[in-house]
Amino acid sequence: MQTTALNSNGKKAPSKKSRTEANDPLQLVAQHPQDTFRILKKSLRDIRKNRFDNPLKLLSGILDSDPDNVDALHLLGQINIKSGYLKKAEEHLQQAHRLLPDNIVINKSLGHLYHSLNIYKKAAPHFQKIYEVDQNDLSALVRLAQCFYFLGANDAAMSVTRELINKEDAKPYLTKEKRRTLDNLLCNTIAESRHFYDSSRADVERLFLLDHIDHLKLSPAATLHLKNELSVHDANTTDPDLDGLNKNELLHSLLTKSVVHDADFENWLIQVRRSLLDRFLTKNNLSGCEQLAYSMAVHNFFNEYVYVTTPEELELVEQLCKSLGQHSMHHALLTIALYKPIHQVAEAHDYADSLKNDQSSVAKLIKLTLCDIVEEKKIASEIPALNAIEDKVSRAVQKQYENNPYPRWLKIPHHAEHPYISIIHNVDPYFKPTACLQRRPLNMLVAGCGTGKHPITRAIQVEGAQVLAIDISRSSLSYGKRMANKLNVKNVKFRQSDILNLASLDRKFPVIECVGVLHHMENPERGWEVLRGLLEPGGVMRIGLYSKLARRHIIEIREHIAKNKIEPTGENIKSYRRKLLNNELPLEAGLFTRSSDFNSTSGCRDLLFHVQEHQFTCDRIKNALNNLDLRFLGMDIPRQDSSTQFKAEYPEHSDQYNLDHYDEFERKWPNTFAGMYQFFCTTT
Repeated sequence: MQTTALNSNGKKAPSKKSRTEANDPLQLVAQHPQDTFRILKKSLRDIRKNRFDNPLKLLSGILDSDPDNVDALHLLGQINIKSGYLKKAEEHLQQAHRLLPDNIVINKSLGHLYHSLNIYKKAAPHFQKIYEVDQNDLSALVRLAQCFYFLGANDAAMSVTRELINKEDAKPYLTKEKRRTLDNLLCNTIAESRHFYDSSRADVERLFLLDHIDHLKLSPAATLHLKNELSVHDANTTDPDLDGLNKNELLHSLLTKSVVHDADFENWLIQVRRSLLDRFLTKNNLSGCEQLAYSMAVHNFFNEYVYVTTPEELELVEQLCKSLGQHSMHHALLTIALYKPIHQVAEAHDYADSLKNDQSSVAKLIKLTLCDIVEEKKIASEIPALNAIEDKVSRAVQKQYENNPYPRWLKIPHHAEHPYISIIHNVDPYFKPTACLQRRPLNMLVAGCGTGKHPITRAIQVEGAQVLAIDISRSSLSYGKRMANKLNVKNVKFRQSDILNLASLDRKFPVIECVGVLHHMENPERGWEVLRGLLEPGGVMRIGLYSKLARRHIIEIREHIAKNKIEPTGENIKSYRRKLLNNELPLEAGLFTRSSDFNSTSGCRDLLFHVQEHQFTCDRIKNALNNLDLRFLGMDIPRQDSSTQFKAEYPEHSDQYNLDHYDEFERKWPNTFAGMYQFFCTTT
């Protein structure tokens, strides 16, 4: 019987003491086969220290005399994984698995290998086997649920996730990071579920309380539950129960942490807003519904008051602003904030000084809608400029974003710090990291950073990152800088610059990300060429560009706006958006009305009223890559069901490098890249 460090259920066998030593590991194997186990242990220590030369010779020697040595096969698999030879790793691990099919360690190695390669159909059985052998291994169950989710089996993923949460609630077992993974998985399965199970309301409420969750994903589920329990319908004319709504925690979470994509629910919120105004004007206070007023005011501030208002409402609010001294300042400001930002109310600036140590709802609202705005204006004046904004189109785009910095955001869901290569591996799991990508610190350029969420996310989540974030808009940059200060993120620098003038930097970066920016330039390929000149040999770019096919409805709307000469004023944007929602225009709105962008003033302007926009096709991307001497690494397909479908239709790994396949797939499924094309490319 062979000597093995792994018995059938994965537990380690006892070792024997070595009787002799030898300088050459191969000679030791040849002279003393009975000491194979000791040699395997030494190999394992070397592998853990990333020393592979001796173990490779040693393990090959073992397999020459004992081809079915499971330990040697398993360790060779580990060496090949660490060295990036993933096909060889699969061969060795599969051979070991055939010999010990129920072994936990081997199943775990194979499961993790296939999971890292995004081959979830092969990964799932291994995690299932681990859990069958050891039902205390909940980490395997987490991975199994992930596999189901990535395979598009959402109901199965939700079922396993619910089972895990019940086990965790009864007796905590998972690490903090695994529990966060589980929470995010529950969020994703709820967001993509075709139906909402009975207990999902409680799940949604709990997930809204967690900082590591992307709360925007919870909007559809939360809205559906609230519509059902509050009897919200498009023809509903019943006066809202303000006192009852004041106690509705799910409603408060939705309003203060997410967006609303539902036209009926938006109409109902407009009705609630008017009822709050009437309550204050009638009673001169908001007693019994102060929390509701605060939540509504926060919601309206972040959607930039995109909901339509009647002339009567605007007149009443203006009268209230002029007669503030005759009312309770506290509740009057809450009422005004339902319709306009408090920083536009002169008296509020003096009142803010008296609330510095106050924790009331109006104090929090003043901090958000007045103090933060004042701070951003100060920051804007201090941000260094790398160069002047001289290009005519760049100046027009700059003006738009100075008036409407985009997007407004509140938080970044927590993720454990990880190497940048793991982000690339989400798209191309076979990509081998070059020397420049393994350097620390890892210098990154985010070109066109907007209000800072993109670079701050990278600064927080990427191991060793030092981020330079540039944008043409000081309003956007100051929002990002304020949020970086708030989150205590120190490894990102914000600078004003036009991409066209970045060659003056006289430096290169191993990582450049430019998402949602180039298509707003007069000549996107020219801007891309400038960025290419800043990319280190062996470096990578992440690029995001609008899809012409996915934006077909938006193109028609932009043409309609241009033909009718509709200026992008706040009132025009609100009015036009409302007509689209109510189907009052001879246009097909499409899916974009459910996007976050459509549900804020700056987002809607960026989506429909932008001063400059190009759209791309896969052919145009292919030509640009060829001209810039860049190699395509694959698309990041946004929706999991679309990604699963693409892999089913194009199963070979080499298929992901072929832009023609994405073109064929998009023609069949034209909403695949409704956000934009996002992809990695590298120097050839």
